[in-house]
Amino acid sequence: MKAYYSADIKDFRSEEVALITDKITAEYSRNFRRLEKEQVRVWEYEINHLKTVLQKFDGRVLFEYSIPRIGRRIDAVLLIKGIVFVLEYKDTESSFLRSSIDQVHDYALDLKNFQKESHDKLIVPILIVTRNKQIINNEITVQSDRVVDPIKCNSSNLEIIINEVCLKFANEAVFDYIAWEDSRYSPTPTIVEAAQALFSDHKVEEISNSEGKENLTLTTDVINNIIEKTKQNNEKAVIFVTGVPGAGKTLVGLKLVSSRKHLTTEENAIYISGNGPLVEVLKAALSRDRVRRNKDTKYSAVSRSIDSFILDAYHYRRDCLKHPNEAPNERVVVFDEAQRVWTEDKLKSYLKKNNGNDIDQSEPEFFLGVIGKHQGWAAIVCLVGEGQEIHTGEAGINEWFKALKDRNDWHIYIPNEKKEFITEYGLSNISPEKNLHLSVSARSFRGVKLAELVDCILNGNLEKASSVFKELNSQKQEQRYPIYLTRDLANAKRKIKEMARGTERFGMIASSKAKRLRAEGVFVPESNPKSSFFEGVHWFLNNKEDIRSSYMLELVASEFKIQGLELDYTIVAWDADYRYNDKEKVWVSNELKTDRKTGTTWQVINNSMLQNYLKNSYRVLLTRARQGMIIFIPTGDDQDLSRKREFYDSTYNFLLNIGFELI
Repeated sequence: MKAYYSADIKDFRSEEVALITDKITAEYSRNFRRLEKEQVRVWEYEINHLKTVLQKFDGRVLFEYSIPRIGRRIDAVLLIKGIVFVLEYKDTESSFLRSSIDQVHDYALDLKNFQKESHDKLIVPILIVTRNKQIINNEITVQSDRVVDPIKCNSSNLEIIINEVCLKFANEAVFDYIAWEDSRYSPTPTIVEAAQALFSDHKVEEISNSEGKENLTLTTDVINNIIEKTKQNNEKAVIFVTGVPGAGKTLVGLKLVSSRKHLTTEENAIYISGNGPLVEVLKAALSRDRVRRNKDTKYSAVSRSIDSFILDAYHYRRDCLKHPNEAPNERVVVFDEAQRVWTEDKLKSYLKKNNGNDIDQSEPEFFLGVIGKHQGWAAIVCLVGEGQEIHTGEAGINEWFKALKDRNDWHIYIPNEKKEFITEYGLSNISPEKNLHLSVSARSFRGVKLAELVDCILNGNLEKASSVFKELNSQKQEQRYPIYLTRDLANAKRKIKEMARGTERFGMIASSKAKRLRAEGVFVPESNPKSSFFEGVHWFLNNKEDIRSSYMLELVASEFKIQGLELDYTIVAWDADYRYNDKEKVWVSNELKTDRKTGTTWQVINNSMLQNYLKNSYRVLLTRARQGMIIFIPTGDDQDLSRKREFYDSTYNFLLNIGFELI
């Protein structure tokens, strides 16, 4: 049920307060275990207040209207004269806090972007601070997407504001209010929002858009069916899931773990990832969300419990090394970012240096050996991001097939789209399956063609890139994906703050090799987290008042820190480490070197593997924004041999010719 209570305003006015409260309470109790008396008092106040305010209005009123994507409910929605009023009450505050204004704004934006019947409606968010006694003068400002800037009011002037809005927008067409209430809600959550929803027992159908939902559901069903067949036949299986950037591979993995971790005590399921920063942020977000929902729960206790089903590959491997002769607790292991597994040389070098262990195995060989210790069945689900290997020693999907070549005790399941692995590695115990490849990007609800555009850019295909970008901007307002270009960082910062509304998150990102951005005041963290001043949890999760958060546009995330995560808007700061050569029409990978005689200069990277890592780094950076981005390219300085203008001009001109708007 989307609303705990909904009724025609006339019926609402005549219905007893106690009866309305009972209906809301009954619905609340179905979803939550405990109901506090204070919450009932709040509902009674809101009901009485709106009974007074709505004496002269007709339409529909809804209480506690669900916003599944962010796991919250709107206090009240009014549908009056073809206008959607979104009301958020604050009865313990006396001033208009920025966080409260952002909250009601978020609700309005969420309806506009994700509820079908709201795409073309005028939406008016109103924050009601009941204890405020000020005379409030609001300027009613409507944006291009027809969401009005949040309006502030107290308990005495809500009726005046509703009337004023109705007069100002008297030409709004009255719509079917019941159809609006029952409208399809098709959200595209961030991975953090999705994880919070899934582990709060929401279903994937509630938090995925229609196209993404179908893909994710089919893929999840196929994996579950394979696991059940593996259990029945007492076999071991490796299941590969591939997909384009942002297609929802991580969501598939989290869904599997959240649904299977409670099945039986002997089965157990765990999500592990080679992406440490992603795991760190997910665990913190889940811990914070659980504490918020259960206020008497301690953060430290919640965090420890989450370690039992979400862990980074480093800690999982460390735990396995402590008990070399034992099978792990889990029979189902979901390995996200499985393309980031280490080669034998990388793993051997790392373990010898840090743990004193001497292992002549690649990381896939190690994990297959560890999980293979189970007597009977076991399953590894490998979620593979294509074109996202960004670090030396990351072996890609090929390393898994090398490790599986002589392991006939493992049955291998691959997407139909990857049949070439059958002949390439001569594997007989392999089965192609439908729906193990996610081909539709679910990350950006405004720009489903973003991955294609980025691919054209990085392959130097100017004509195709320009064509794809025109397609992005020819779509409906709610589907457009704006990309701006600038050589002035101050302009970029000003513009991104204008673009983002409510708590829409923005931040600055750059390549880890972008060392000469320092001259612009942009310091990129090193890939080694121990030597970095960058704290991912604070950057991704903290609010606008925290100087460590992405909102401050001071700390910069590299490709290592942001891979697998996303923001609503980004400033991509582009250095000379990856620049376009206009004469040869190719991209050139460079590394900053310092020589005693020649000073600090860029040197061309000739190693094809390292070239590919840098190319993929920019692929990651250019696909992190859900709603739009600004690309900042410095002007350079010919007096500085490491920042010559020509290093930046060719890249700038290439992107300008695509059609990106200048600011």
